[in-house]
Amino acid sequence: MNDFSMTQFTRELQAHLDAHPLAQPADLVKYCRQRAFGASRTYTGEQEALQALAKEYAALSPDDAAPLLEPLGPGAARLNLAGAAASGLTPAQLARACVLDSSLAQRDEAWFRQALEALEQLAAQNALPPACSRNMKGFLALYRNKGCPPLRHSDVYRAAYQPHYRVFSGPLARLLPLMAAVSQHSAGLAENRRLAVAMDGCAAAGKTEAAEWLSRVFCAGVVHMDDFFLPPHLRTAQRRGQPGGNVHYERFSIQVAPRLPWREPFSYQRFDCARRSLGEWRQVPAVPVVFVEGAYALHPACRGEYGLKVFFDVSPRLQQERILKRNGPDQWVRFREEWIPMERLYQEHFQIRRQVDLIVE
Repeated sequence: MNDFSMTQFTRELQAHLDAHPLAQPADLVKYCRQRAFGASRTYTGEQEALQALAKEYAALSPDDAAPLLEPLGPGAARLNLAGAAASGLTPAQLARACVLDSSLAQRDEAWFRQALEALEQLAAQNALPPACSRNMKGFLALYRNKGCPPLRHSDVYRAAYQPHYRVFSGPLARLLPLMAAVSQHSAGLAENRRLAVAMDGCAAAGKTEAAEWLSRVFCAGVVHMDDFFLPPHLRTAQRRGQPGGNVHYERFSIQVAPRLPWREPFSYQRFDCARRSLGEWRQVPAVPVVFVEGAYALHPACRGEYGLKVFFDVSPRLQQERILKRNGPDQWVRFREEWIPMERLYQEHFQIRRQVDLIVE
């Protein structure tokens, strides 16, 4: 949930008005509602979402000049369907993404109430466009009496901007550029080839969850770098002093790297940290996309033939919060003193951020 900031709200609302100067009171309230609650329309399942998206796709023309995203504020965005179609995102992929994002999104009732109060205050100060300043108070009175339901864009807004979009307000919102990039890079591949996506980055930056969600959107496979944890017999001082020496890159280079670009099934053995030895075999099917997620995915000694390289970043404060919540105080000490410094050494030595196609923050 977001703490309401009048300063931030005013700044973000003004940016929205700069892009949509003909917005009416209903459109500004809809903007606030989407930021607080996400999509107004929810689907019973992927089939219903697919039918709606396929119909809307058929009525528009792909436009690679259209902006793909329109930010609604931290953690929320509108995905422009004309831009999405131009990027190669299919109705089926978007249907899966919409249903998944809806299941993960959270509602922020308190923020929405404060946003409506802020709109009323800005209107009283004539700080909104004239039509909004004149009509906002009356519109909000009627809207509140109705119980603040979902609402449509005004006729003026629809005529001026012809809106065709989907709202994302869950964790998939930050992944929308990556989703578009995956579609773009996978389009036109030969039938026997697949797109391998490297998802490297910082500890607790959300790589594993992102790979899980994206694998559902793209019906893709996933390889986890944690499955290549360094076995005990290789944990020498010399090896651990190497940039990126904390991963079993030799085994990755044999079991995974040669198989990444080919659309055929393969398997690899995961390291079982509890037993401190190799454990079960993981199966990767003959899917068109495979995500390789985890720190050291772009290590030169284990790098596969990646069609797309991504770095997941996170602030030190948020990184600490997530590790404490996920792993507890004792493990946080080990992350802080051992694993995070090793990751930073690797990232800086091999200039990982400079090699990637996209950074997810």
